[in-house]
Amino acid sequence: MKRCLTISVIIVFSVFVCSSVWLFRTLSKIEKISISKNNRALMVNQGVESVYSNAAIYNVAVFGLDERVSGGPSRADTIIIASFNFKDNKIKLLSIMRDTYVQIPGDNLAKINSAHSSGGAQLALAAINHNFDMAIDSHVSFDFQAIADIVDAIGGIEMTIDKKVVADMNHTITTTNRILGHINNSQHVAEGTQVLDGRQAVAYARMRNTGNADFDRTARQREVALAIFKKAKGELSPSVVNKLVEACQGNCSTSLSNTRMARICLAVAGGMEIDGMQALSGNVLAKNVRGSAVLLPNSLEDMAIEMHSFLYPGKVYSPSGELVEISESLAKFK
Repeated sequence: MKRCLTISVIIVFSVFVCSSVWLFRTLSKIEKISISKNNRALMVNQGVESVYSNAAIYNVAVFGLDERVSGGPSRADTIIIASFNFKDNKIKLLSIMRDTYVQIPGDNLAKINSAHSSGGAQLALAAINHNFDMAIDSHVSFDFQAIADIVDAIGGIEMTIDKKVVADMNHTITTTNRILGHINNSQHVAEGTQVLDGRQAVAYARMRNTGNADFDRTARQREVALAIFKKAKGELSPSVVNKLVEACQGNCSTSLSNTRMARICLAVAGGMEIDGMQALSGNVLAKNVRGSAVLLPNSLEDMAIEMHSFLYPGKVYSPSGELVEISESLAKFK
């Protein structure tokens, strides 16, 4: 009996080791971007890291890039903080609207989505940290093609298309086909519940001329993210993981280590679920500043408090001195 038990343990351990090696090798195919992770380069405000160092919660910035020219400067038109709580086995998604007017490190006031085009993931992370008292040190970036390929890899995602958005969505499908090349063009859609292919899903997340501007657009982006998560998780297998990684190759990059990615993958396989999604609103004002249409925070301090309350419920938070100064500099544009 003891011998059988020992053999069983050896077999289970061998399977675990082989699975871990396979997972690491598979994840290593995703392009890695090296960024400086010291607090100065990440623009972590004084005292923030010590207050929010929490091994149970790990935040990753997700950037969806408007990359019309491969390798060229790209704005981050989708900005989502994905917060992984390994204690509660929950994921939260928090959108930052792309036109939010903030201080880009270097003393420039601009829309937050411009940080990525000016300084890549390093500056985009710094902009989030500096303006919202965060200490995020990892990111994932992807372009239109990556999302289209990921959705196609899992056989599409089910969405209900409202009659009010059909015309805008079909126009965006046409432009998405043009951007991604006229090969395997996606067809236009009608109202109702249906399975969207990759380009249709991209168009659903991208369209911007219907409803309440970027408020509705970020909601659709989170809808697409949730649908991909549920579909992929429901069919999770080595084959599906391989397909997803292949879909990411060439169109996706990250500063996450293989170890960190593996931990997230194993947590999701073990039951981690998306438990909350929202946009960071903070009572923004639609304004024209220096000839540009922006979303001006009525109070950047309130927006930071909203962010911290959502990501760290029950945690007492007070804005840092640096953040208060930025908030005061923005107030003159009201």
